[in-house]
Amino acid sequence: MRSFIWKHFNRLQDNYEKCKCHYFEKEMSCPTKSGTSNLKRYIVGCKAYMAWKAANAFKDLSVLTSDEERNLSLSKVPEQVFKDATNELILLGELPLAFVESLAWKHFCSKVDDSLTAIRNGIQFVRSLTNRLKSFEFWVETGKMTRGSLPLDVKTRWKSMYLMLEQAMKFKVAFEKMKDEDKLYNDYFMELVDRKKRIAPPSKRDWEELESLVHFLVIFYKSTLMLLASKSICFLNQFWIS
Repeated sequence: MRSFIWKHFNRLQDNYEKCKCHYFEKEMSCPTKSGTSNLKRYIVGCKAYMAWKAANAFKDLSVLTSDEERNLSLSKVPEQVFKDATNELILLGELPLAFVESLAWKHFCSKVDDSLTAIRNGIQFVRSLTNRLKSFEFWVETGKMTRGSLPLDVKTRWKSMYLMLEQAMKFKVAFEKMKDEDKLYNDYFMELVDRKKRIAPPSKRDWEELESLVHFLVIFYKSTLMLLASKSICFLNQFWIS
């Protein structure tokens, strides 16, 4: 029976006595006469393998597979399974968040892409000119909200997106007042960009979707803060001990 290990390694075409890990492209010796025990010892300690194994525990729901080019593919996944698997990828596997952003995260965000674009457009309007910012501050004050910054995210970074949405949610009333009463704000969305109108000001449904997304992201945000804090403490302990 062929060993399970060959689901995670491939022999090099130019050197059959060496193989490469699918996940981090680590090359290892694998002579045909020596068996695969050294490969097994490596893979069971591999963080990416731990994440793969955790995701594939849901055999009837989802499967993550990788090919020889280390490309991952994902079948249809129920939302709760996606949340659990992503938690394991970040926390149990201690993988860099870019690993998640490269596949599952982008797939998840595609479901609320129009809502995200709508709020980005609204924030860009406020930040683009001083008079627009002053107008926004007026709506903040009339809505009896506390002033604060309104950051714009980096689209490829989930943490940046979370911080933008978290702050924008605090000014939801101000954005809604602008939509109802600010002509310049509404005219901004009638302008053409690449021959298309900007996606309209955030609707009630957009805010509901984004609020759900914020509730989802805050779990990871707090977890990463805890993880960074624990690593900092470990570093300081090692520093003082040494």
